[in-house]
Formats: sequence, C-alpha cells, structure tokens
Amino acid sequence: MNLVNASSVGLLSILLIVFIIGVWVGLALIPAFIAKKKGYPFAGYFLLSLLFSFLTGLVVSLCLPNRKNEMQALLNAIKNHDAPLV
Repeated sequence: MNLVNASSVGLLSILLIVFIIGVWVGLALIPAFIAKKKGYPFAGYFLLSLLFSFLTGLVVSLCLPNRKNEMQALLNAIKNHDAPLV
C-alpha cells in the first residue's frame, strides 16, 4: 500500500519552495537594513542581496563607509559657518 500519493508530494514541494523563498527574502533584508543604517538606499541593497545572494549583499554593505557621519559633519560645518567652498 502506497502511503504517499502524488498530491501530497506536490503540496510538500510547494510548501518547501515557499519556505525557501521566504528565507531568501528574509536574509536579503539584513544587508538592506545595514546599508540603510549607514545612509544608503534600502531598496537598492535589498535588490542586490535578493538577486545575487545574501552573502554578496552582506559583504558589500559591511564594507560601505558610513555616510551619515559624513553628512552630520557637513551639516555641523554649515551650522558653524565653517563649510568648505565647493
């Protein structure tokens, strides 16, 4: 007697695919949040991680310089009238 029929195998396959896609999307969010925290666009790094891989996006986002510190220094210089002329 066959305990596993074709419809249950198909359902399990679909559930496994949905689970894998969910994990892939969830992992792609991590580099995107790191990039956003450093002052870079969330959507761009989310797509980078989603299309290439979580590890690629993570390495790139961790290697980025922090633009928020640079922007804050420039705003402070403008506020104190010490801004460099460009």
